Amino acid sequence: ASTIDYLTLHKLWSDQGGPIVLAQIENELGDTDIKSPQEDHVIQNADGTYATQQDYASWCGALAQRLQPNVVWTMCNGLTANNETINTCNGNSDCWSNWIVQHGQSNLIQVTQPALWTEVEEGFQIWGDDPSNPSDYFWSRDVTSITNDVMRWFARGGSHINHYMFWGGYNRERMSAGGIMNAYSLEAPLCPNGQRHYPKFDHLRLCHSLLAEIAQVLLNADSALNKGRAVKYKIANGSDDNSTWMVSTTEQRMFVYSNHDTDVIFVENDAAHLCISMVYLLVREIITNIVKEILQSPLIWEISLLWRKKDGTMAMIIIYPFCQSLWAIII
Repeated sequence: ASTIDYLTLHKLWSDQGGPIVLAQIENELGDTDIKSPQEDHVIQNADGTYATQQDYASWCGALAQRLQPNVVWTMCNGLTANNETINTCNGNSDCWSNWIVQHGQSNLIQVTQPALWTEVEEGFQIWGDDPSNPSDYFWSRDVTSITNDVMRWFARGGSHINHYMFWGGYNRERMSAGGIMNAYSLEAPLCPNGQRHYPKFDHLRLCHSLLAEIAQVLLNADSALNKGRAVKYKIANGSDDNSTWMVSTTEQRMFVYSNHDTDVIFVENDAAHLCISMVYLLVREIITNIVKEILQSPLIWEISLLWRKKDGTMAMIIIYPFCQSLWAIII
């Protein structure tokens, strides 16, 4: 309450003209798959009845709304106060592959509420992981894996992401104290000392700038999820030479967004590679044969994003699995 009072006093909420448009009341308590009444009991009331996990989540949501009713409140990764808060996702590939497809844990996502990814998890040490031979989820995940997840999220109608963590430091200056560490992640895109972590920082900056360029189309169109179109994709059978081209039928591979002058198209492949790079092509006129050749080439691409305008301008991103560099081509 004191934090909310401070923000209200200094007029930092959006309805006061401030910059804060979204707030989260933390709740990771609760499982939508509760197996027994005993698991659902949080506390015993004086009359012998029990408060459930959903009772607690609803109480948290009501508290947030009472303290600041004019801001949008979220809850992440657990039960949600459905009438007061928006359920959001914390995770990595499970957010785009399962969570958003199943309308979140509240069953309201992309039904009556937007899809918000509050923690694009970029890695932390898994219990028992060996630093000399870490998994991809160890600090830190490969930036191309992160970009891949982000692109797939927006393809499925996602509206928002937060990186966890983008800056690797905290507890500086007036927040510092003896015995408190100020380096949370040495591998974050922005290092604990404030320096940019290259090439990770540039890779994500390019991804963000390109998504921002088409944000108006994405955010003003209905979700393309479950509006599948047939698309040719490739399955790797041990080596590139033995890979097989398939045509999607049941699994959605293409996501199309349009407004009056622009089409945005996401196309996904089935290759599973750790090494992916992003290629950005700005084409001055529509060159259909070049685009067709790129998409149907024997090179195994992971995901592509294409947008075109009626004035003839075309832009395209292709994430390839065969190199780590980040580069641009202008034709």
